[in-house]
Amino acid sequence: MPHSFELFIKASPNLDIINIGDTIWFSIDDSNFLKDLHTSELINYKGAANLSTPLAVFEILGPQSLAEAANQFEYIIKKGHLIYNYGVNLISEIVFIESDIRYQLEVGIVPKNIGVFKVLFTYAANVYTHSDGCLKATFQFVFNNTDQHFDLGYNISGPGVYYFKVR
Repeated sequence: MPHSFELFIKASPNLDIINIGDTIWFSIDDSNFLKDLHTSELINYKGAANLSTPLAVFEILGPQSLAEAANQFEYIIKKGHLIYNYGVNLISEIVFIESDIRYQLEVGIVPKNIGVFKVLFTYAANVYTHSDGCLKATFQFVFNNTDQHFDLGYNISGPGVYYFKVR
């Protein structure tokens, strides 16, 4: 069975309303010694070769209505790098950096338009290490010490979901 880990995301500033041109920073800075969610065992998962997170952005149009919105934002990558933009108005993928014994990512998004938006950090599956291509893991991205503003998304929640309004 592959390992299953969590990495914790913080949003800054953690505001429910921002202005056009403001930046929201999403950062992850976690040890590569990770607790397996299935066994509770602490695993040294150093040297992940392909650890990345798809980053999806939606505009909330109504209780059951979303629109792809990735192109309504500028992206600033401080830690990590953009490896792929799917060519649609929905998703980008950002690769983590590993510094010492930590996995790190820091990406800022700058809105160009007003609206209510949902940012979604999804799972990273089939992550392997440089030293053992057979040692696979799945990573879930979870907001920690961050108000995710579920009320803006009609109380639709999730561990990697963050809502905000742009005015």
